[in-house]
Amino acid sequence: MSMGYADKLSNNKSISPEGRGQAKIILRQSIKIKELVDNLNLFSNLEYQVSSTQFTKLYPIKIIRTVIADFLNNGLEDIYTIDLSITDVQSNCCINGDERLFIRVISNLLQNSITHNCTGCNISVKIYLHSINQLSIEIADDGMGASAEDLLKIKSKKHYIMGDSPATEQHGMGLLIVRQIVDLHRGNMMITSNPNDGFCTKIVFEIEVT
Repeated sequence: MSMGYADKLSNNKSISPEGRGQAKIILRQSIKIKELVDNLNLFSNLEYQVSSTQFTKLYPIKIIRTVIADFLNNGLEDIYTIDLSITDVQSNCCINGDERLFIRVISNLLQNSITHNCTGCNISVKIYLHSINQLSIEIADDGMGASAEDLLKIKSKKHYIMGDSPATEQHGMGLLIVRQIVDLHRGNMMITSNPNDGFCTKIVFEIEVT
């Protein structure tokens, strides 16, 4: 309800520009609260292994294309771009996993870059073979990045939850969810970043070709 009313107010021309601007702030904050609640619920399910996972054959290229298209077709601001690059990976390459959770991984990583680079950024999604039987998915942006100290905190589970600095608050919970899902799929996850030089998350999964 809060999001619905705030959206209507932000587009109401009879309201002053200042009022519409305040409504947009309410809408943005409401979205953040909704995302936090969703992430906390999923975190709890994964933490206590009560999530109803249904592993089937997934086709990462098809799923990632769909997720990116959804972002682009649902009002993504012009200050953001998303580029997809696929190198030496066949479309019939598949992994064993839960489609709902795999979609969440890609969505969380894209949303991290969008939400936490308010002045805009370029996002690159690269899919390539890590080895003959491993697939790499790399999602990176050229935004604000994180310091070496903050990067250590982001990689620490307790700091994911506590969020004791802007960088850990920005990247913490979303990345914790991603790490949990990747672990559930027996994959690997690596994070690299430098201040004002972007943020990059790389995930690697075992694959097969059907």
